[in-house]
Amino acid sequence: LLSTAYQQGLIDSVGTFHSLSDEMEAWVHYSSAAWAWEQGDLKSIAEPAQKALACALQLKNLSLQGDCYHLLGAASQMRGQVYQAIEYFEKCYEADKQLNDPDRMSSSLNNLAGNYLSTEQVDQAEKYILRAIDLERNMKRPDKLAIRLGMASDIYLKLNKPQAALPYITEAFELDSIGNRPIKMAVRLSQRASVYEAMERYNDAKRSLLQALSIFAGTTHTRSTAICYNQLGKLALREEQLLQAEEYYWNAVNLSRQCGD
Repeated sequence: LLSTAYQQGLIDSVGTFHSLSDEMEAWVHYSSAAWAWEQGDLKSIAEPAQKALACALQLKNLSLQGDCYHLLGAASQMRGQVYQAIEYFEKCYEADKQLNDPDRMSSSLNNLAGNYLSTEQVDQAEKYILRAIDLERNMKRPDKLAIRLGMASDIYLKLNKPQAALPYITEAFELDSIGNRPIKMAVRLSQRASVYEAMERYNDAKRSLLQALSIFAGTTHTRSTAICYNQLGKLALREEQLLQAEEYYWNAVNLSRQCGD
């Protein structure tokens, strides 16, 4: 099981086991939970992940503790149990801090920021995402930094501070452009359109969305395309272009139907 999980990329290594009754048991349980996550079987994650966590706590294995908390947090988030997810991600972040691992810390901070944002705890979200951005600037990972900057833009937009959001989403778009990540560029354009709309720069918002749609065209990113059409519908409605708004909204409906959203 461990060898298969390693080959599938579900774990970083098969480990070196000093106590077969403890460490092997922990890794078997964790691999089972990770396999369930990979298969999208959310109902089968909690039990083996909790068993792996119990072993990791007994072994004082901070790395495995963090992995278990992350898996439990992600599964809770997918099930809509956001407050439970926050609890797990907080514990994950504590383990990451003890390990002094900036890569893991940045990931946990981003997860925390997203979940706090979804629960309207925006001040907490801001605090965590700014920490993550600082870590990413030090690690010099432009792809990850762009993700953190995009999250910061959403947070400041939620705080009704579009002027503060614009530099973050502009930098994120520039980083994805330089890195030749077109789908990420389209996502940033959609985010930037929301910022422009909040600033009442409606023409700029529309141009960003049309540019995003030109990138999404012919791809399988159906949900993101639907979001753009929904945004365009809102802009058209504001301008009382009712037939155009109807067309955009029906595009959004049909695409959402395709992806079961």
